[in-house]
Amino acid sequence: MAETIEEVNGGFKLDLEELLRTLPEGACLCDSEGHILLANNAFMGLVDAKANALKGIPVASLFESASRQHLKDVWPELGAKRLIKGIEAEFASSNGSPLSVSVSLSLLKPASPLTRVGVSRAEEDKPLILVHVKELTREKQLAEELSRTQSESESLLAELDEAYQKLKSTQEELIRRERLAASGDLAASVAHEIRNPLSIIGMSI
Repeated sequence: MAETIEEVNGGFKLDLEELLRTLPEGACLCDSEGHILLANNAFMGLVDAKANALKGIPVASLFESASRQHLKDVWPELGAKRLIKGIEAEFASSNGSPLSVSVSLSLLKPASPLTRVGVSRAEEDKPLILVHVKELTREKQLAEELSRTQSESESLLAELDEAYQKLKSTQEELIRRERLAASGDLAASVAHEIRNPLSIIGMSI
């Protein structure tokens, strides 16, 4: 893999195309107005589009309307913050169903004598915005599965506790009945023992 930064004639050359290729998740490079200049394969896969179809279009246009407006609102803040992370948004995917993503924006200010391979010479001296997009659909599915499993576990524990309480109550009832039965047997035995002498005395009178 080629180096993304190499020293050239006392300065540095930054290969932005190579930099984007090294990122495992979706990323694109935009001008200060938010128009796409470069995009990596992962980003093109998310929007199901070729590089030439993306170049020059506003990156915000790839999102659902609410997310699009949110991106437009935070874009001016980059001048002061330089980095905005964790913007939850919805991609307008090609199959029609929105794709949940997390978006980070990074401001890349020009620093002479840095030259940038992959952008036009007119863009080299202007700030660029790196848009990093991480798909959240799988993470949300895992979170939902975890929540569902936790809910099922809590329900099962409640059922087990209820069954235990019923068993405990049944056991206590059995013990109470055994004690009553034992008391009844004892009373019958005592009555029998008392009745026998009385019978003998009655017969001898």
